[in-house]
Amino acid sequence: SYNSDLVISPLYKATLQVDNQIFLGSKAFFLKKLSLAHIAVPPGFVLTTEVFRRRYAISNHHEIKKEFDNLIRRNLRKLEKVTGRQFGNPSNPLLLSVRSGTAISMPGAMDTFLNVGMNDQLVEGLSKQPNYAWTSWDCYRRFLQSWGMAHGIHRDVFDGIIQDYKNRYEIDLKMYFLPDHMKQVAKSYRQAIADHNVYFEQDLFKQLNTTINYVFDSWDSERAKVYRKHMQIADEWGTAVIVQKMI
Repeated sequence: SYNSDLVISPLYKATLQVDNQIFLGSKAFFLKKLSLAHIAVPPGFVLTTEVFRRRYAISNHHEIKKEFDNLIRRNLRKLEKVTGRQFGNPSNPLLLSVRSGTAISMPGAMDTFLNVGMNDQLVEGLSKQPNYAWTSWDCYRRFLQSWGMAHGIHRDVFDGIIQDYKNRYEIDLKMYFLPDHMKQVAKSYRQAIADHNVYFEQDLFKQLNTTINYVFDSWDSERAKVYRKHMQIADEWGTAVIVQKMI
């Protein structure tokens, strides 16, 4: 009963078959309402709960998986046209957030990724642009932390690293780091991920796919199960995934 017409919905365009909270989740449903009312919302697209319900069939069937990947690529290209940015272009990058979207909000229970679309090569190029040195390395640092934590590395590992650099340079807040200091912090996060035998994906489309799958899989995390039990949310409802431009 898998229907590929129901799996992706742009935030900036009406798709009547799936424009409801069951398919989109509450977050994306109201983001779309704002967008269609011409209120400024960063553009993006939603992988609906249809994907969640059929994700094992999608991942285990070569032709369906190929079609699904092509749908993501097509919507990514459309997002590039809407934003005037390009996924993977260091001089004008499209960076993405990848977040969950459930019918009833589950704050803090699911994985979230920020600044998806960064790798070692892109951040080096972006950091050489005027006024982007500090920001690019800070964005990369945040993405590396979310990647590591989704793979089971505890937050304290990353907090310990940045605190060590604050002590080393005798500052209280990260905003006082120089760009080179922030680069050192980000590279230390990168090393910590490697030290925990976690593979960090450099291929940007595979990276996006990986983050999408991790958000879907986080529906079955222990914290999500506990939250659903407390709030009496059915396990079968599942989650959508929102892929949205970072601002």
